[in-house]
Amino acid sequence: MICPNCKNTLEVPDYAYINAKTYHHKVTVTTNCCQSLVYLKPITEIVVIKNDSGRWEDDWGNPVKKIN
Repeated sequence: MICPNCKNTLEVPDYAYINAKTYHHKVTVTTNCCQSLVYLKPITEIVVIKNDSGRWEDDWGNPVKKIN
């Protein structure tokens, strides 16, 4: 990743990445590359995949409607 301030390789402390990923919120952190402030904003992607497992209920106990 490129730092938006100094245009060099972005360097931030690991704790900032860990915090953003763990708590799923934007964090403000001082960069190691140029000691300026940046936001780290986690983005989650959800992909839907067909499930052919043969299960008769979902993870919440809701029954599956059988399609012929």
